[in-house]
Amino acid sequence: MEAGNILEVIKWFRRNYAKKDYVLTTREFEAGCIISNGKRYKVVDTYPKKIDGIYFVVYKKIPIKESFKKNSYINDDVFTEHRVYIR
Repeated sequence: MEAGNILEVIKWFRRNYAKKDYVLTTREFEAGCIISNGKRYKVVDTYPKKIDGIYFVVYKKIPIKESFKKNSYINDDVFTEHRVYIR
């Protein structure tokens, strides 16, 4: 990776996001969320250009609150459906 490209990404991050609330990281794929230390974090943006096969991803420092909801269509038997809702 060229240093000029990295500096461009860092300037973009500083221009658009507060450093105390958001984190910039890299991934080899477009992530919908980041999982770190057993906690899930919401991806809020991805740098528009892929550089040398790497995506630059911005995520919020506060973990997502997950709630589990149970839906039963046939009297609570084996066909019970479980879903995870992310707020």
